[in-house]
Amino acid sequence: MFAGRLTDRIYSIGSQFWSRFPGLPFCWGAMIGLLAVSLSLSWTLTWSDDRALASAAVVMFACGVVGGTRVSLSRFFSLSELAVMACTWTLLQPWLNPLLESLLWYLPSSVLSTELLRFGMGLILAAPTWLLAGWLCASVVSDVSAQSHSESSLAAISAGVVLGLFATTFVMAPWIGAWTCVAIAAVLAIAARFLPASSATEAASISQEPATNTVNVDETAAIKSPGNMIFVIGQSVAALALGGLIAVILRLMSQLMPDTVQVTFAEWGGLVAGIGLGQWVRNNRSRLQARSASLWIIAACSSALLLAAMPVIVGMTLNATTTLTSVFLQMTFRSILLILATAPLGFGLSGLIPVSKTTSENHQKNVAGWWLLPLLVAAGFVATQLGFESFGFVSLLTLCTLVLVATGIVTLFATRHEGLSRWGMIGVSCCSAFGLSVPLWQANHNPVITAKLLFSTPSFVAHRAGWESRLLPMLDDARAIDVREGVRGPLTVWRSHGLELHLRESGIPKSVVTANPETHPQFAPEVLQAVFPLVLSQNPNRVLILGASSGVPLATCLKFPVQDVTCMENDGPLVQVIRGPIARETGHDPFQDERVQLVTIPPTIAVMSMTETFDVILSSPPASSIVAGGAMFTANHYRNIARVMAPEGIFCQRFPCVDYGIDPMRIVVQSMRQAFTEVIAIESSAGEFLLLGTNTAGTFVAGDLPTRLQGNHVRKVLASSGLDWSALLNYPAYDDAALGEICASGRAWTNAPSNGILALRAPVELMRWGAKLNELHQVLDARRTSQAPYLNKELEAKVAQEGVHLSRKSRLLEWMDDRYVSPDLLRRLAELVTQQKVVRENPDGEFYSWGYRTALREQLQSKRASGVQKASHSMTAEAVHPEDQRRQDYFVALGQAASNPMTERIAAVTVFLKPFDPMVSYFAHLEIADLYAKGKSDPAAELTHRLHSVYFSPVADGSTRNIVTTLELIIQHPEVIPDAAQRFDILNGLLQTLRTHWETRQSFAVKSPRRRLAEIERSLVAIDKTVEVMSGLCGEAGVSTDDMDQRKLVIDRLLTRPLHAYRGQLQQLAAKNESRTRAIMDGENPQPQK
Repeated sequence: MFAGRLTDRIYSIGSQFWSRFPGLPFCWGAMIGLLAVSLSLSWTLTWSDDRALASAAVVMFACGVVGGTRVSLSRFFSLSELAVMACTWTLLQPWLNPLLESLLWYLPSSVLSTELLRFGMGLILAAPTWLLAGWLCASVVSDVSAQSHSESSLAAISAGVVLGLFATTFVMAPWIGAWTCVAIAAVLAIAARFLPASSATEAASISQEPATNTVNVDETAAIKSPGNMIFVIGQSVAALALGGLIAVILRLMSQLMPDTVQVTFAEWGGLVAGIGLGQWVRNNRSRLQARSASLWIIAACSSALLLAAMPVIVGMTLNATTTLTSVFLQMTFRSILLILATAPLGFGLSGLIPVSKTTSENHQKNVAGWWLLPLLVAAGFVATQLGFESFGFVSLLTLCTLVLVATGIVTLFATRHEGLSRWGMIGVSCCSAFGLSVPLWQANHNPVITAKLLFSTPSFVAHRAGWESRLLPMLDDARAIDVREGVRGPLTVWRSHGLELHLRESGIPKSVVTANPETHPQFAPEVLQAVFPLVLSQNPNRVLILGASSGVPLATCLKFPVQDVTCMENDGPLVQVIRGPIARETGHDPFQDERVQLVTIPPTIAVMSMTETFDVILSSPPASSIVAGGAMFTANHYRNIARVMAPEGIFCQRFPCVDYGIDPMRIVVQSMRQAFTEVIAIESSAGEFLLLGTNTAGTFVAGDLPTRLQGNHVRKVLASSGLDWSALLNYPAYDDAALGEICASGRAWTNAPSNGILALRAPVELMRWGAKLNELHQVLDARRTSQAPYLNKELEAKVAQEGVHLSRKSRLLEWMDDRYVSPDLLRRLAELVTQQKVVRENPDGEFYSWGYRTALREQLQSKRASGVQKASHSMTAEAVHPEDQRRQDYFVALGQAASNPMTERIAAVTVFLKPFDPMVSYFAHLEIADLYAKGKSDPAAELTHRLHSVYFSPVADGSTRNIVTTLELIIQHPEVIPDAAQRFDILNGLLQTLRTHWETRQSFAVKSPRRRLAEIERSLVAIDKTVEVMSGLCGEAGVSTDDMDQRKLVIDRLLTRPLHAYRGQLQQLAAKNESRTRAIMDGENPQPQK
């Protein structure tokens, strides 16, 4: 009995809910949300996020909305049939897109390289997809509203769209793929065909049916009134301004968080939610002009409020990023923030949609010519996107806000603000006043601060430790020297250590380039991306570069004897940065080389349209977690690359995954293995991988690789990163079979535009907290189960005889034929180990000279150097290896310069710096610097060699003497760096490096407390003097007093105070040692230490 009553009660509640809930509109909205995610992912991952093509898609969608409003297809197809057609078209995209791509082969490059012509091509490509999508959306809104006659139908559709967007993006698509979600949308469309209308809807239909064919006489007259004409004009202007504000706010949000797929669809959800809520607010009103104008003003006010509250929003985002350890909570916070930012714009858009209960359908469609408004919104959006580089972000935000406020005010007065209460008018007046105040808040937009706070690991760590937000931008020495608007977001160039440039796009690190490779090493992963494929290829004549990055891969290629280099980069502002501030700092513009051809075509489109082939192809994509980089990690893109690659050509793509676990690595590798015959991976730095593919098996170990590595141009390029040619053979490498095991160890999706699996999963993995690098290597370095395809005879014998178990990780050295693994090569690799050992075992720095000289003499007396005899200041030998002879000559020149440090004799020692020698080059720079200091002849030359010794030092180096000496040299001889800004930056960078070295130094055992105490005292004095000099340089360097004061606090907290504390510990240790020494001298016999 009780169960029966409970069941009846639940059924009764459900019936009442369904009778009031507009289920049919909601289901149609959910179907649109599901379809929108899949359709947009397929488009973006196929054709890239190119601005011209994206703008074409927006315009065609708007045309579809206009077409669906003006021409109903219900006479030909039911709404369900139209939706199934759209779903079917989306499901067929994996087979249709290759046909469309083949059409690009017949287009000249002039069409693809011109943004306007590319926009025209995009209209053709987007027509069948986005025209149909827009038509379907408009048909759903108009037909469902007409069928239900419900005042809340549009709000219900909006709610369904929001639910569909979020359910697909955050829940369904990451696990089943976007393509499967389209099939679910088709099922929903078919189900909606048979879904009964609610009783409330039927009642509304009966009660309002007679009124649908009547026209209110007052409203007909109002159409011709002056107020209505002003309202018509106001609608048009508001549509343009709202389109511009949408572009501006979306760009602003990308500076607060990475522009991922989840962010994009949360923004869409906010817009749609705002439209639905705005329509709900405007219902049951006979005169809507005033209410529409008030919604425009609210939208403008929200934009001004975002700008005014930017410091608070940045702080909230920083708090959420550093404190929310759950991915769900982080996504929830970001989604709420994005909805709050974009929903008011949806409010404004709802003010453009006519709502009338008393006019006929045809009359509604012609009121104010409103059907043109979607095109005007699209035009405003596209025009603003194109105007960021010319007019700036803040100027466009201010312009659109002021125009929208002015339009709303004029419309209110023209319509006599009918429909608004007194309190409504007060609220609108306050919003108008605040919207007009937007110029006052322009200074709150600071992409430099957002980049430093929201995209910097040190800032996250310090904030979690309780540091004040005002100090976070000064945690390191990096200083912005150039800020400009790019195609996707603000481009910022930072000077670090005074000698290194960091390029960021929308705050996300993009590339690193050194200003002077003689004093600061080039970032190795940037250089190795070009070096590895160029040396693995036996005949690299033609090179294709997909994405310019910071110009480092291009500049590296030009140092090889290649015939021509084609660089595909459609980001004009990025090219201007490379040819502007970066070229000024480095003194070299790689695009001026006659072998370089710059083609302004998006890389993804470029490889679709090419018919020529290349020997080496380099890919420098944006981050794989953001929308901009998604298209360059799909299997389709890799297949297009394989098609334009020579039979024995090599493709190399840089894949940073220091913030990923194994899942994104599996997806990318699996996608590459679908396109190339053989794929390998090389770890160029911790968490930095180079993924290489070829069409011919065995290409990666073909020929005499050591001989190619020893080419003068290769050694010179590697020396700019402090690397020896032999080091490349020792990098961790994973062959094709090992990568196959890695993919088979878990579910490895093939990333395709139809499923968008990497774009959906990578951002989630990025937000996940954990020891991800360790997790990655647990899988990568596990015991292998397959046979190694490359195994030299020595290792193969050891595996067969001793039963050695191989790891998936190996080295290029182990892949080479035994003929090329010579004793000289193995000795060279051992010398690299010796170099690291000398640095590690001599942390006090001044012992370098003795340590490396001893090691070098031992090397000269062994194996190759038979018959070596010691002389007073040199070594002589018969039948000595050329390399050993050169080292002996170095000792002779060094001894002569030490006895008399004349400029000529010191110059004789500098000859031995190149080519790079692991046992000479690094240590010789410090020797030469000491010789210049002893001779007091050339402080500028001394500074060059000291800076080289500081910044080329190995990671394990904890020496501080040379850093302090360099600081003292610059303070005593400011003329060695004439430019005040550069002098400030170099001093600041040296303090940052000193802090790092002292942190390393404290992990070493203390051999002599008194000696280390003396080093601390000297460091503290140098720190005080350096900070004083930097304070005097602030004005000339363009650094504000407030920034310098904050930097002083950071230096005090991170460097000065820890040194004082460390000094106290050493003083206690020294006192204990002295007490023990006195006890021994007094005749006591203390217990020996165990």
